[in-house]
Amino acid sequence: MRKQMLTSVAAAAVAAGTLTLAAPGSAGAVAWIDSGAINGGVFGTATSLDVASTGPGDAIAAWTVPAGDIDRVYVSRAVNGDWGNPAVLSPAGQDASQVRVAANPKGDAVVTWEHPGGGPDLIVVDGRRLSAGTWGPMTNLVPTPSDNTLFHDVAVDDSGHAVVTYRIAHGLDSTAFVSDWPKVGSVTSSPIDSGTDDEFAPALAANADGDVLVSFARSGDIYATRRLGGSTSWSPAVKVVTNSPLADSSVALRPDGSGVVVGTQNGTPDVVRAVEIGANGAAGQSTVLSDTDLSANNGSVTANADGDVLVAWETMGNEGRGIDYAVRPAGGAFSAPAVLQDPVAANPQHPETVLTDQDLRTVISSTPSALRVWHRASGFQAPWQNHDAGPSLPIGQYAVDADAEGNVVVVGTGNNLVHAEFLDASGPVTKVVKPTRAISTTDQLKVGWSVHDSLSQIAPTVDVYATTAPWNAAGHGARRSSSTTRPVTRSRTRPRRARRTASRSAPRTRSATSPPPSRGATRSRSTTASWAARAGPRRWARATSSTP
Repeated sequence: MRKQMLTSVAAAAVAAGTLTLAAPGSAGAVAWIDSGAINGGVFGTATSLDVASTGPGDAIAAWTVPAGDIDRVYVSRAVNGDWGNPAVLSPAGQDASQVRVAANPKGDAVVTWEHPGGGPDLIVVDGRRLSAGTWGPMTNLVPTPSDNTLFHDVAVDDSGHAVVTYRIAHGLDSTAFVSDWPKVGSVTSSPIDSGTDDEFAPALAANADGDVLVSFARSGDIYATRRLGGSTSWSPAVKVVTNSPLADSSVALRPDGSGVVVGTQNGTPDVVRAVEIGANGAAGQSTVLSDTDLSANNGSVTANADGDVLVAWETMGNEGRGIDYAVRPAGGAFSAPAVLQDPVAANPQHPETVLTDQDLRTVISSTPSALRVWHRASGFQAPWQNHDAGPSLPIGQYAVDADAEGNVVVVGTGNNLVHAEFLDASGPVTKVVKPTRAISTTDQLKVGWSVHDSLSQIAPTVDVYATTAPWNAAGHGARRSSSTTRPVTRSRTRPRRARRTASRSAPRTRSATSPPPSRGATRSRSTTASWAARAGPRRWARATSSTP
């Protein structure tokens, strides 16, 4: 998405790293980038599907699709919004289901799936890890096979450590387990709550530090337990939602280790309830979120780095199904329920939620003919917008995730295709690259900066402006576009599957017929700023950016 920004460079005697450029934030309107079908020549409506962001503008989508009498796992990677050709991950002859994808912002990623194994009518979970752009060997993540669906979930922390939760069923007994899959080392597995059974449908959330929050159903109620990063000990499981025969729950975990569990409580009508889980694992405030005039279920909860929480759920009325939501700012209380979609839809909604660190709220669900995406940018004040991704597809499976810059990726399937779109919600990111060392007094200072946008073109005469100011001056000079700052170096990178780089040592004006840079372009600039020596205290200079 193209946004203008003003870069103010105040020249000073600085140490390396003290001169910085502020990011432009969420100025401007968000924009959709339609990637179209990403399944290449692999046709078939996906039977399961998931997506995870691996960095700004980057993502991994995985799905299972029929191949003769079995389903196989395929995966496609996006780099700066451009999707590569799909590759098959599961071996020939193996019937795969319930695919999951998890990743961290550093690019560590895993894909997991369930398949028959370990004996007749038994099921296990296997996975493959992405390392240096290559998928590693298949790894068994469930040492003890199950005789029924495992309902597994997976998360990856900032160290690349993967955690997998699932249930092992043997006849009438069903126990929740966890497997730890370190980036280096062997997989270990153990029950989450030793000595118990009748547990199933675990839900999992992990934060960057490796803290883990798990909810699961037991004997008609929903329980929660947590584990600190680096530990193998779980807090005592606490009952958070009673009388929950549907056993549907969703969890979110904040950076401080506290979290939220959302589940459905049976009643007249059924309601969606949210329960706070403290950083010590104890249950806290419990809140009925849904309107008590409508039956509700299928809640989905998400939290961002600030601790804000977004919950959406399905409502059921006399005329059909709808979606309501509520928000809780960090340190505050949940808002009253609000309507995203009136209960008039004929098909189940099953909303999924994402809340970015930039306060972009996103809720996705299914309509009879498309994947419906609601989004609300600019904090908690802007109105909701809606968008139909893949307008010609009757959507079956769908998934959503967001990157660290606040961009959102959604995928869905229907009509024998897998469809993807990016919601470009962040502007160019700026970074000072010169000076690279401490500088003593001089009358000139070379200041260099780079501007990068992972999803959109960067036009130097439109997007980037610069000003200079004398040392300790009260104001800056006139704004100039970056094409008039006489850059020493200029580079452009086109980060596609085959990466090409062009460099120039002198400024050059792009003609009207020249092709614009691709998405994910990076532009670098150097300029010389000078100042006059002045008496009085010195202060550090800071470069800032804003929208003109």
